[in-house]
Amino acid sequence: MREVAFFFSIIMMLFFFFGIALFIVSLFRRQKEINYLSISYILRALLYLAPSIFILNVNLEWSVWITGPIKVLLIPLNYLYVRKLFEADKSIRLRDLWHFIPFVLDCILTFVVAANHASEVVNYNHLDVKKALDTVWEGNFYYTLLSTIARTISFLQWTVYSVFTIPLIKKCIAYQKESESQINYQYVVWLKGIVVLFVIMGLFEGLTIFGVYNYPPVFILMWLFLIIYAFYFFIFAILFSEEKNRYVIEWEHDSARIVFNPELEIIDEHLWLQKFLELDLYLDPELTLQKASTVLRIPKYKLSQLIRNDGYSNFYSFVNLFRVEKSKSLLRKLPDSHVVESIAKESGFKSRSTYFRVFKEFVGETPGEFLKSCQTHYK
Repeated sequence: MREVAFFFSIIMMLFFFFGIALFIVSLFRRQKEINYLSISYILRALLYLAPSIFILNVNLEWSVWITGPIKVLLIPLNYLYVRKLFEADKSIRLRDLWHFIPFVLDCILTFVVAANHASEVVNYNHLDVKKALDTVWEGNFYYTLLSTIARTISFLQWTVYSVFTIPLIKKCIAYQKESESQINYQYVVWLKGIVVLFVIMGLFEGLTIFGVYNYPPVFILMWLFLIIYAFYFFIFAILFSEEKNRYVIEWEHDSARIVFNPELEIIDEHLWLQKFLELDLYLDPELTLQKASTVLRIPKYKLSQLIRNDGYSNFYSFVNLFRVEKSKSLLRKLPDSHVVESIAKESGFKSRSTYFRVFKEFVGETPGEFLKSCQTHYK
């Protein structure tokens, strides 16, 4: 029994000191997403406090109030840390609140049981640290109830969040790989490790339901994994807390997409138009505001604002102006062997009809009429 308590105490201290260290890092580096990891570490340390001090014969009724809710809260906090790595907004938003519904429900159940049966759950007459590893405690209905529900919810959460995390990180890794820097390569490797840890943790949470940790080899394996888990996320947060993701998640009406990170704006806003013209972006028939934002490395909202500040009503009006000017330039030099319609594609228009409509809207005459006026002028 002492050995088990000793193992728990090591894990408890490890998570506690790492949690405090991460909190300090988040303050000094102003990396808000680290707070989710810091809180989860401190809560996990609190979760392992009771089994660590079993042998001291102290009152443990307080643990009945917190064990289940903490266990259910850990998974959303870990997931939110990973997700906020790829979001510009690191705070909890309205759409994030659903992650805490299982926590609230378990709190309600725990309050109902613990308010009247805390001492029965602890069961001082049969106090044994090894029993804390069991899901079913024979003859102790209330312990079995709380333990089964908390561990089942925890297992389901790890399964669901693994499903959420794997495609999220895979998609972000694909974008991150566009950078050829060494630190970005290392970052991608560590992100893959997070996926592996999530899946393995889900497996271990599933095993808790069956109470298999009473077997020493399985318990040691779990203990070693928790140490690896603690060190991995801690080192990842320390090494890459200042590594900005080139791409982040942008949410619109509950749908997510990958966009360029607005914190990485590297083109001077006074030079954006020069860069836009140098790259001939308007000649791309598939050009969108999002695509231009990514290429210019200017947040979409900022680019839209700059376009309006220059007097254009919207992005497409802005782009079409340059397409029409390009078209006029080509028409003036059009050889006799070419037809007017050939200019449409060269000017960046997707179709002939769009080209004619937009040209007349801007110039006041059709491309054919403009060409005739040019030919008359130069005769």
